[in-house]
Amino acid sequence: MNYKVNLSDVIKVVIFISALLGSWYANKYKVDTLEVKVDKLERQLEETNLGVIKNDIEYIKKGQEELQNDLQQYYTAVNEYIATHNTH
Repeated sequence: MNYKVNLSDVIKVVIFISALLGSWYANKYKVDTLEVKVDKLERQLEETNLGVIKNDIEYIKKGQEELQNDLQQYYTAVNEYIATHNTH
């Protein structure tokens, strides 16, 4: 079997392979870019979650301090009430 290879067939094959390689590289570049974006978004989410947790802790501390002040005022008022009613 003796096959003759036409120049046009060789050019078609080279163009086809080039197109496949170009598509592969373009997709690889897109995937790499998306991975970078995903990593960046994950870091932002982590920082946001840490920020939310810090805000929650500050809110809880503030509420705890207010509650402690209220309890101290109540304790003082009860002691004053007891002191005034024990003297009579």
